[in-house]
Amino acid sequence: MTTADPVTRTLEVSTRGLPPNAAFRLELMGLIDLEERAMDGPLTVHFSTGDASTEPAPGTGWIEARAVLETCTRCHEGASAALGLDLSSADGIRRTAIGVPAREVASSGAGVGLLGLVRIQPGSPSLSYLVWKLSGDEEVPGGMRPEHDGMSLEDAAVLVGWIRAGAPLQDP
Repeated sequence: MTTADPVTRTLEVSTRGLPPNAAFRLELMGLIDLEERAMDGPLTVHFSTGDASTEPAPGTGWIEARAVLETCTRCHEGASAALGLDLSSADGIRRTAIGVPAREVASSGAGVGLLGLVRIQPGSPSLSYLVWKLSGDEEVPGGMRPEHDGMSLEDAAVLVGWIRAGAPLQDP
């Protein structure tokens, strides 16, 4: 929930159930004031819960991401991949995920805010539907959840770092 106080000029963003000892990056984009003027560029704020570092997570390379994505190939491999999403190879990811619109989004409710996202938006985890799926948020439709598929928070962080680094499909 977001509230703005014009007297104190504060913007309060509250969320439910942030995990303990985790670092976050909050990106504010597209804010418009009462006179319809847009905010200049995105604003990024780093914060943490508990004892976690607030330093931005480093990018992750293809080798690390590929190892994590192997856990997804039970359902997302080859021509018969669920929802046509092939995560089994660099070519499969290039054809079916990078810049490809997400097919599994809510048509109503809180999840409708995910409409228009692509499966993987290189450089932008917050605009990548895959990251929202990994979040485990109950508003994100579909059956996959990292805790059910054996994906740890550390593995999910690897994928977020890989997307933030531009989702490279080969290591230099």
